[in-house]
Amino acid sequence: MARKNYYFLGKDFPRKDGAARAMGKEVYPSDIFLPGMWYGKVLRSPYPHAVIRNIDFTKAEKSGAVCLSYKDVRKKYFNQRQVSIPESTYLDWQILSDKVRQVGDAYAVIAAETKEILAEAAGAVEVEWEILPSYLTPEDAMKAKDNLIHDKFYIKDKEFRVKNNIACTREIVEGDVETGFKEADVIVENEFVTPRVYHCQLEPRSCVCRPEPDGGITRMQAGT
Repeated sequence: MARKNYYFLGKDFPRKDGAARAMGKEVYPSDIFLPGMWYGKVLRSPYPHAVIRNIDFTKAEKSGAVCLSYKDVRKKYFNQRQVSIPESTYLDWQILSDKVRQVGDAYAVIAAETKEILAEAAGAVEVEWEILPSYLTPEDAMKAKDNLIHDKFYIKDKEFRVKNNIACTREIVEGDVETGFKEADVIVENEFVTPRVYHCQLEPRSCVCRPEPDGGITRMQAGT
């Protein structure tokens, strides 16, 4: 088959931001400063599985910081469709929750006028944790009967139970597996583990938005 003359495929095109990046003149989200902008920090769980019995911002707020926890935000599962039980999304994922399910789960956010105040306030937050059993393999988690990582969630005030600790199901089908097994001369079965694969971006994911008087926001700059 003769090769087609593609206009884009197989061609070199200069990046629109190439010159600005090469000269150090590209504007990134960290370069954007708006009037009245504060610094923010997300407090994350040091435990793989725990429940917050009490969180006290009294000392942190004395420094002038503003603190928010699960008590201050709507109890809404932000990764769900509101009509039916979702697929390929975490069923019980909330913006802030009193229950953490992995090391690094967000449980509070703090904002302050300066980095110094922010650091002081973050260190002054007092949390009373109830440590729950952790499951380090999917098999152990699916066998668990008590102290489940994922147990229940709500859609329009209706309770749904999570089965076998599986809060996210994603099925990928490629070809006819059964036919492939029947035609194969050798079938090798094993357990394979791979790390997370990520592209090498130049900066963390970030976005600078400006709140507007009408309640909307204007995106000033974003990075990947």
